Amino acid sequence: MDIIDIDRYRIPRIKEGCFLAVRKFCGGLMLCAVTFPLKVPQVDVLINDRNQLAFKFERADGFYFPKVVGTDLKLEKIDSLKLLTESHWFERYNLHSGEHYGLCSVVEPRKYLCIKKGRQRKVGVSWTNQDCFQITGV
Repeated sequence: MDIIDIDRYRIPRIKEGCFLAVRKFCGGLMLCAVTFPLKVPQVDVLINDRNQLAFKFERADGFYFPKVVGTDLKLEKIDSLKLLTESHWFERYNLHSGEHYGLCSVVEPRKYLCIKKGRQRKVGVSWTNQDCFQITGV
């Protein structure tokens, strides 16, 4: 699988007016939906030859990629794009809502990115597309 495009610093935006960003919590780094990033996130949106997306978040200590692991969404520190696996890639899911779409995992069984309930607005995965957030801008 070849990466055919990298959109440097395009910040993935959720329809609700939030942006995807990596935040540090006592349990580690988490992908969150934030209204106004404290610092503009450095993000690469990678697109492979199958038109699938991977998100590379830059932090002071390296690059982090969200990936689906079982029933969870984890952030993995990766130094080389050659280390990306199927679990790092997502596909656009047509929500029949204009230019907005959801994101689902490439690995089976498919899981949909969603915002978990709670004050911190952490991003997780859901088994159903009814829970997925709507994204624009990538």
